[in-house]
Amino acid sequence: MALEWESAPPLARELEEICGALAEAALELWPNWYITAEERFEQVRPADLSLTELTAELAEASILPSASWLREAWELAYQQRAPIVSRISVGEQVRQLSQALDPSRLVFALSVAMPDASPARVRGLARAAEWLAHESRAKIVLLLPRSWQGDSELDHVAYEALSLQADVAPVLELDCYGLQQSVDAPVQVVLGPIVGKPHPASVVEKLMQERLLADPEIGVLFEWNRRIEAFGDRQYTVDLVWREGRLVVELDGTEHHRHLAYLKDRDRDYRLLMSGYTTLRVCNDEVHVNVDDVMKKIKNVVQRLKASARNEGPR
Repeated sequence: MALEWESAPPLARELEEICGALAEAALELWPNWYITAEERFEQVRPADLSLTELTAELAEASILPSASWLREAWELAYQQRAPIVSRISVGEQVRQLSQALDPSRLVFALSVAMPDASPARVRGLARAAEWLAHESRAKIVLLLPRSWQGDSELDHVAYEALSLQADVAPVLELDCYGLQQSVDAPVQVVLGPIVGKPHPASVVEKLMQERLLADPEIGVLFEWNRRIEAFGDRQYTVDLVWREGRLVVELDGTEHHRHLAYLKDRDRDYRLLMSGYTTLRVCNDEVHVNVDDVMKKIKNVVQRLKASARNEGPR
């Protein structure tokens, strides 16, 4: 599903249009809800399918929509009206409509064409993408003008974002908060969720995951690619986090060597420090050359933080 805006709209309008677009798509597909696009070619549900029959089918497939939403939305769609149940929150509407459209792999593309936007509008678009990813559990791709590149309002969704030249058409691996910062070229996008797990396109993250899983001492402590709220109303997606010990481990590729990236990383470390997090930065080359040393570094920091916590005692 794609939504395109000429200029970045206010946040309230974005959310309203997202919900409206989902409802329109659901109405167009009715009564073929809760099946994938491929399955729609193989089976077409009759328009007189009863809600009881549908509920039994969903139970057999272990799909559990909200019964109250489904009952009213199904009736609205039967009447050829948009299935928006007014007494239910927008977030819940998005969850239910997304599951009805495709219970397995819904993909959203949000695009803005005009290069100029106020900080508030940029922040609103980033937050709308985050909100949509959380509420719909879908993959989200932001397609933004190149002039937005480096905007601090996008930091928490644009970490390690990709910028495309007009004369290239690469295959991209983007997470559900991934940001593709150019609309100049057609691209083939291959989506894979990374929130809570290593990025499927990162050899370094996969290698570190193997080593962590094999280590009973620290393997259970860390979570992959999680968002953290930081000082100054910022949010960052960090590579590894041990929440209880307030430790962040970042695996830095060569893109972090650029001057602007270096400065932004230091500001990021400062804001995480102000929020109580220690940041340990490890170069990707270190992981490739001697992953044992990297594991030892992480263990040393974990042990130091645990010892510090014991010395402080209960507050």
